[in-house]
Amino acid sequence: MPASARGRSIALIILPSGVGGPEPGCSLGPDQLLRAGLEEHLRALGARLAIIRRHPPDRPREPHATPGLATSRRLALRESSEWLATMVTEAIHRGQLPLVLGGDHSCAIGTWKGAAQAVGKRGAFGLIWLDAHLDAHTPLTTPSGMMHGMPLAVLLGHGERRLRSLADSATIDPRHLCVVGARSFETEEAALLQRLGVRVIEMSEIRDRGLPDVMAQAVRIASAAGGGWGVSIDVDVLDPKQAPGVATPAADGLETAALIAALAGMALENNFVAPELAEFNPLRDPHVLTCIAATRLLTSLFAPRQVA
Repeated sequence: MPASARGRSIALIILPSGVGGPEPGCSLGPDQLLRAGLEEHLRALGARLAIIRRHPPDRPREPHATPGLATSRRLALRESSEWLATMVTEAIHRGQLPLVLGGDHSCAIGTWKGAAQAVGKRGAFGLIWLDAHLDAHTPLTTPSGMMHGMPLAVLLGHGERRLRSLADSATIDPRHLCVVGARSFETEEAALLQRLGVRVIEMSEIRDRGLPDVMAQAVRIASAAGGGWGVSIDVDVLDPKQAPGVATPAADGLETAALIAALAGMALENNFVAPELAEFNPLRDPHVLTCIAATRLLTSLFAPRQVA
């Protein structure tokens, strides 16, 4: 395992889009993190950064989309997902580690389809999914119609066909997927993940076992995949008292300091392929608590773990 991020080549891939969520604020998250010094923090750890950015098409502004607007959102999401999958795949092939800054969590479709496609010849791809929600609805089960509640289903081969087909239909192996921090979800999406054999660790179990033990198990599950593994961080996994700047907060989440400690050095682990962060909404973060937390989470991934 590398001792540090020094000399590591990182492709910082920015997708400032809120097309999959209920409001546009998440599209502002990536640039807010850059203004707050994320790039400088990563360079201070010795990483070499290349910044890749996409300017997505304008998002429909109506809070309740008509069928026509819903279609335009899905077309915009497919276009941005195709772009992101290509950027992630190309970065991995260049020997870079892609670090994706998304808007809403629908960005995960492009990130992880691209990663799974890039490493497909080596074997299955594993993933740790840190989220207050399961994000495993399909168009037949979603109560909101919002695509940010569906990416995990798509990545497992369910849901909308045109999104499932991206990156040559690359998928995540459910045996190597672990969801951590869930506490707000519907029975239909929980049933899908249970049927597929996905390990879901809810907040009640985390309180009983402790986050270090839970995260150690999550790493074992994801890193057992032969092709590689990654981590997707939805900022709403944190307790909203400490990180209020998200679109869909859920009470009683993870403590920020505990998650920072649990993520320390993860990107330096063997066969680690990519991290992703999504759902940071600066418009709901008047005291910049969430911005600080998100920056610390991402930099912790590349910081050497402290040995007691």
